[in-house]
Parts: sequence; C-alpha cells; structure tokens
Amino acid sequence: KRLLHAATTFQCFFRSWAARRDYAVSVTAIKRVQAMWRGRTARARFDHLRRLDAASVLQAAWRGAAARAELRAARAAAVTMQSAWRCRVAKAELRALRQDASDSSKLLEDKKALEKKVAELHATLQTVQDQRNELRQQVKDEKASVWRLEAALKTAGEEQAALAIAASTAVASGELVAEQEARARAEEELEVVRAQLVAAQDAATKQRADNDKKLSTAQEYIQRQLSERSDIEKKFHAMKDDLITRLQNACAQRDEARAEVLALQNEMEKMREEGVAAAQAARMPTTPGGPLANGQLTPGMAGVQRLMPESAKTMFSSLTNSMGLTPGMTTPTGTRPEDMGRGNLTPASAAESELERKAKELAAKQQAALQERRKAEEERLLGALASPLGFHKNRPVAALSAFRCCLQWRTFQADRTTLFDRIIGVIGSQIESHQEDNALLAYWLANTVTLVHLLHKNVKPATSSLQSKSRPVAATARSVFSTMFSGRSATSSAHAEASIHGGGIGGFKQVEAKYPALLFKQQLDAFVQKVFPMIRDNVKRQITPLLTNCIHMPKSGARGMQAAINKSQDAGAGIAQLRSWPDILLVLEQLLATLKDNHVPSVLVKALFKQLFSFINVQLFNQLLLRRECCSFSNGEYVKIGLGQVESWIQSQPSEFLGDSWEELRYIRQAVSFLVVGNKHKRSLEDITVDLCPGLSIQQLYRISTMYWDERYNTETVSSDVLGQMKQRMVDSTASTSHSFLLDDDSTLPFVAAEVLANIDDKDLFAGLPVPEPLKDAPANGTPGPDAGGGTPVGAPSSGTTSGFAFLERELRLGSA
Repeated sequence: KRLLHAATTFQCFFRSWAARRDYAVSVTAIKRVQAMWRGRTARARFDHLRRLDAASVLQAAWRGAAARAELRAARAAAVTMQSAWRCRVAKAELRALRQDASDSSKLLEDKKALEKKVAELHATLQTVQDQRNELRQQVKDEKASVWRLEAALKTAGEEQAALAIAASTAVASGELVAEQEARARAEEELEVVRAQLVAAQDAATKQRADNDKKLSTAQEYIQRQLSERSDIEKKFHAMKDDLITRLQNACAQRDEARAEVLALQNEMEKMREEGVAAAQAARMPTTPGGPLANGQLTPGMAGVQRLMPESAKTMFSSLTNSMGLTPGMTTPTGTRPEDMGRGNLTPASAAESELERKAKELAAKQQAALQERRKAEEERLLGALASPLGFHKNRPVAALSAFRCCLQWRTFQADRTTLFDRIIGVIGSQIESHQEDNALLAYWLANTVTLVHLLHKNVKPATSSLQSKSRPVAATARSVFSTMFSGRSATSSAHAEASIHGGGIGGFKQVEAKYPALLFKQQLDAFVQKVFPMIRDNVKRQITPLLTNCIHMPKSGARGMQAAINKSQDAGAGIAQLRSWPDILLVLEQLLATLKDNHVPSVLVKALFKQLFSFINVQLFNQLLLRRECCSFSNGEYVKIGLGQVESWIQSQPSEFLGDSWEELRYIRQAVSFLVVGNKHKRSLEDITVDLCPGLSIQQLYRISTMYWDERYNTETVSSDVLGQMKQRMVDSTASTSHSFLLDDDSTLPFVAAEVLANIDDKDLFAGLPVPEPLKDAPANGTPGPDAGGGTPVGAPSSGTTSGFAFLERELRLGSA
C-alpha cells in the first residue's frame, strides 16, 4: 500500500513535469509564430506606405507637368493672338503712313513744280530786265545823237548868220540865192531829224511803260507763287507734326500695352509662387502620427483658410484634397474643412474671427483717412501750380515743389496714379490760355525744363521683376503666411524705411519709377518742344512788319538821310532816323529781360536768339534778292548802318545768352558789303567769292550783280567777263541740287534734349525750399500713415499750424544711385 502510494506520487510529479515541458515548448512556438506574423504585417504596411508616398510624388510631378503644359499652351495662344492683332494694327499704320507719304510726295512734287515756275519767271524777269537795259542804252544813244544834231544846228545857224552878213556886203546876187537855197535844204534836213527824234522818244517811252507793266506783273506773280509756296510748306509742316504726334501716341499706347502685359505676367508669377509656397508650408508640419496623418487640419491652416480671399479658397481645398483631407474629416477643434469658409466655427474660432474683423475695419478706416488726406494735399498742390509761385535762388518753385511732393508721396513708384495727368492738365491749360504772353510761356518753359532735368537725373526705369524668381521658396512662403496671420498689408513695410528727407542709410538714391512716371517725363519733354516754338513765333510776329523798313530806305526820307550821313562824321543824325532797327532791338531786349527774369537756361536762350537772328537774316536777304530797288549803293549803306546797331547791341549783351548770334547774319552782311564796296568792275571772280562774299552761292552773287544800280555816283557793277564766268559756273555746276537763290527759314528745334540737360547746373536744386504761400495753411491731420510717406516727422519742431508740406523745407541728401 505504501508502494502504491509512492508510485502514484512519483507518477503525479512526472506527469506534471511533462505537462509543464510540453506547455513551455508550445508557448515558445506560439511566440515565434506571432513574431513572424507581426513582422510580415509590419513589412507589408511599410511597403504600402512607401508605395503611397511614391504615388504622391508621381502625382505631384504629373500635375506640375500638366499645369506647365497648359501654361505654355495658353502663353503661345496669347502670343499668337497678340502677334495677329499687332500685325493688323501695324498694317493699318503702314497704310496710313504710305498714304501720308504719297501726300507728302505730292506736296514735294508741287513744291518742285512751283520752284521750277519761279525759276522760269525769274528767267523771264531777267530777260525783261536785259531788254530794259538795252532800251536804256538805245535811249542814251538817241540822246547823244540829238545832242550832236543840236550842235550841228547851232553851227549851221552861226554859219547862216555869217552868210547873211556876207550877203549884205556881197555884190553877186547869184551867190546870195545859192546860200538861201542851201539854208532851206539844211532847215528841211533839221526838221526831218527832229521828227525822227520825237518818234524815237515816243517809242522808247511806250516801250519803257510796257516793260514796267510786264515787270510789275511778273513781280506780282512771283509774290503769289512765293505765298503759295509758303502755304504749301506750312501745310507740309503741319502734316509732318500731325504724323509725329500720331506716331508718338502709337508708341505710347504700345508701351502701355507692354507694361500691362508685364504686370499681368508678374501677377501670374506671384500667384504661382504663393501657391507653391502655400503647398510647401502646408506639408511642413505633416508627421506620421500628426493630425494630417489622421485626416485632420491644424489650427494654423484653418486660420489661413479664413483669411484667404474667395479666389484662393479653391486652391486651398485642392491642396487639402491632395494631402488626403476629405470633406468629412474634422480638425482637432471639431471643425470640418468645408465649414471653414462658411462661418460654421467653434466659439473660440468665432472670437478670433471677430477680432480679425475689427482689426480689418480699423485698418480700412485708417487707409480711407490717409487717402482723403492725400487727395486734399494733391488738390492744394494743383491749386498752387495754377498760379505763378516765383523762384527761389534762381530755381522755379513750382517744379521743385511738384518733384518733391511726388517723391515724398512715392508717386513715382505707383503703378497707377492720376496725379501726373492732372499736373499735365494744369500746365497745358496755362499754356493754351496764354499763348501770346511770353512772360508766362518763359515761366513754364523754365519749370518744365527743370522738371525734366530732375526726372532725368533722379528717376530711373524700374528693374525687371523676374529677379524675384531667384528668391528661395521658403522665404516666399514665410512672407505670404506671415502677412496672412499678421493681418497687415504688405505695404506697411514702407513705414520702416528711412525718410528720403531724413537722410536714411546711403542718403537719397535714384527712384525706380513705373510707367506713369516715365510717361510723365515724355509729356514734359513734349511741353518743352511746344513752348519754345511758341515764344519764337510770337517774337517773329512782332518783328516781321518792322523788317520791311529795315531793308529799303523810305523815299521820303532818303535825301534827308543821305544829307545827314554826308554832313555828320559819326552818322549820328542818320542813325537817329532809323526807327525800325531800334524797335526790333527793343523787342529783343524785352525778350532777353523776360527770359532772364524767369531764369530760363542759357542754352535755350542762346538757341532762341540764334534762330531769331537767322529768321532776320533770311527775311532781309530774300527781300534784297527779290526787290531791285533794294540792290543799290545808297540802300546798302542804309542797311549797313542798321546792322552796325545790331552788332553794337549784341556786343553789349552777355555772351552766355547771345553767343555767336552775330554769325547768323552773315548772308545779309556779305550782300551789303558787296553793295557798298567800290570798283566792282575791277574785281575778279576769285576776289568776290573768296574775300568779299565767301558764304554766298554763284546764283546769289549773279542775282545781286545783275540787279545792282547806283543812283548817286552812277557806279558800274562787275565786269561782263565776271558775269560770263558766273554764268559758266552755274551751267557747269552739278553739285548743287537746287538752283534757287533764296534762303529757307529753318523752323526745327535748334537744340538737343541731352545737350540742354547736360548744361543745367544742380546748384540749389536739392537745398531747402520755403513752403509756398498757397501750401502753408494746411489743417493738422496728425502723423501720416505708412502710405503717406511724408508729413512732419516725430521730434520735428512744430509751428502754430502743422503743414503737410513741411518736408519742402528740408534738404535732399544725395547718395550713390
């Protein structure tokens, strides 16, 4: 019994040991199986995640390629449409230009035909004058024959008296009868000669009257042809100016279209960069266990969508879909993505949205107040420009004030502004309403030239915005999202810049101007080219009636004038009677004083007076060649005295304003020298063309030589050999393209813009400027905002009233551009 109990115990222990051993083996096998299964499951999940990531990369690359292909196709289509439209416009302009060119060619042909007719009339006139000279020679010969016949008659009378005395003493009556018969025959011959002389005198008188009538008719016809020619030239110049204006307008429209295309391209590039930056910034917080992995939006992304405009919400929804956020998913705060744009927010989000709304309303009110203040300041500036503001340190206050206001208000950097157009309107209205007031025209000429100089030196075209492509995407994302979260406008960074009048880092530099500023500069340059001819034409209208008396001595005062000149050694009495030249010099002196008072640049004054003296030279010289009564010795002395007055006046004026204006009168001076020189018949052609009149052509010298006459000393013109040489040279000359002996008045601008701007001094242009009276009493509006860019800075001394134009009193500090 004990053995049975011991065996039973031994078997119980053995069986329990075997059971535990089998259980341990089973547990180990189960663990190995579970480990292998879990490893296989983890590897499969990892492979799935890797394939999902690769698929996302491939999808992003494919979508980017598709978007780029669409962009290229759209750009190619836009370029094709633009090319077609520009070709159409260019063809229309080409047709118009061809039509204008054909009209111009017709005008040139008419002009050549008129010149040919004038040349034929001059030839006819020359023939008539030659015939008139031959008739005069015949009359002189007839007079000489009459004098000889009278002398013979006197001798015959003396002989007849002697014969009568001899007959009274003679005895032979036959001799007396013979003498009486001889006397009767002599008387008959004398009567016949007298009848012939009277007939010859009547024929000569009739021929002279016919020649004078033909000459007057020819002169009238020539004057009509010249007037028609001047009308045609005026029409031609007007058409040319119209074509230039149309071409400038077309260029301006083309530049504006290009600027708009560039702006649109820049906006597309910015939107593309903002989309890429938003996508990268949205993927940056994504982690395997984060909210995006669980299909949730972060609070920052929810705030981004609330601040986005409607046009950006579509892009944001596409980004959330591409990142795996379905419309049914929710954010950690319990807000669904599709409810963010509709206002279904939690209480915390609603409070945040209310604060943002109030901040936006406050910013909008501040912006509206700043815009109202800016408009008020612009109105005050335009009102001040409408009245003359005078000069400060020989500099126009209006130009400096307008430039500094545009600089302070950052108008040059604006893509769109109406301030430039309104300034141009004010200047244009002032010029149009005072076209005959040289003082006001000179005032605006000085202002516009100064403005063009300031813009040319201190304003440069804006650089291409394509440089922004080189910025890192991360920096772009930070700028975009920081602007969204901060709720401030991107333009508020301008408030952090140093004031241009306070001398920031590096001082004042050149401003990068946009298209409106560049167009403003072109319009100012056009005003300069418009005002200068208006002043010149006003002076021409004043002196033209006086030039007629300057080239021809009045008949009533010719004898008294000559007597005064002969009796007085210094010709003082003769000069006192020359009232036309003093009147002209008075007009020129008043013009010079007006230009000096308005501080017009000396290079423009010099160009203006050179053109005026060139006009005087052309008018006097053409009248001298067209009117035979002017080509006389006494008339040459008359004109020479007047030219002496002009020379004395030019020498008495500063050379910086008149320069070499005396050289513009070289044609009339040389012609007058030829008229008053002595012994013309002894001078050779080389002496005349080299020493006496080197500037005159052979046609002009031949015209003066054939028309010369001397009613005082009866001097002769050049010899017939010299006239023959002149004719031969005119026939052999092939280098001259025009056979006209008249001078043409040059109405083009006698200066270049670069030359004018290079001769303007920068002294006192950037010095402190006193605030003009119309701009002083401005209401106090507080410190200007970031967009105002001006006003009284903090810490500046304040007067009784705060002026929005106090920055004019500070000096501009120049820096490297």
